[in-house]
Amino acid sequence: MQTEAIAALAASGAAVLGVPAALIVGVRQARAAHHAAEVTAHATHDQARKAARREAAVVFVLAAESALDECMRMYESKEPIEIYSADIEKRVLGDTSRAFTVMRIEGPEELAQKAKKVMLALSELTLRGARRQRTAHAWHHLKQAAESSDVISAALGELTEVSGPDDPRVRAAWQAVAGTGVLAPGMEHTLRTHLRVGSHPLLIKSTGMLDAREEVRETLAAFIDAVRRHLDEKTP
Repeated sequence: MQTEAIAALAASGAAVLGVPAALIVGVRQARAAHHAAEVTAHATHDQARKAARREAAVVFVLAAESALDECMRMYESKEPIEIYSADIEKRVLGDTSRAFTVMRIEGPEELAQKAKKVMLALSELTLRGARRQRTAHAWHHLKQAAESSDVISAALGELTEVSGPDDPRVRAAWQAVAGTGVLAPGMEHTLRTHLRVGSHPLLIKSTGMLDAREEVRETLAAFIDAVRRHLDEKTP
C-alpha cells in the first residue's frame, strides 16, 4: 500500500515523500498566483511608464511647434530684435528645453536622441531668424531715413549700381551712410554683411531661414514617428 502511495505521488509530480498532496497543490497554486501577480505588476508598470513617455512627448511636440511659430513670426518683422527676444527665449530656451529635459529623463534613449535633433534644428532656426530679423530691421530703418536724407538716398543708389562687393564705390557709400549717424555701428555692420549690393532693388541675402524651418519640421516628424513606434511595442 505504501509503495502504491509513493508511486501515485511520484506520478502526480510530488517529489517529497510524506508531504500531503493537498499541500503540494497549494504551494503550486501559490506560486502560480505570485507569478500572475508579478506579470500583472510588470504590465501595469510598463503601461504607466509608456503613459508618462506619451505625455512627455506630447508636451515636447507642442512646445517645439510653438517655438517654430514664434521664430517664423519673427522672420519678416522689421521691429527691433529686443521685442521678440523674450518670447523666443521663453519658447526655445524655456518651454522646449524643459520639455526636452523630461524626455531625457523618461527615455528611452532613442526618443531622447530624436528630441535632441529637434532642439538642434530649433536652435539653428532661432539663430538664422534673429540674423534675418536684425538685418530687416536695420534695412527698414535705413530706407526710412533715405526718404529725408539726400546723402543716404544717393548712397543707396550707388549700392544698386556697383559691380560687386569689392567695387570701391561700396566702401564710399557705406562711409557716407556712417557719416550721417543714422545707423548704430552694429546695425551698419549687419547691413554691410547681409545686404546684397549690386542688385536693383537692393535685397537682403538669404539666411537659409526656410531651409532651417524645413529641418525643424523633418526632425519633429521623425521624432513623432519614433514615439508612435515605441508606444506600439510590447516591451518598454
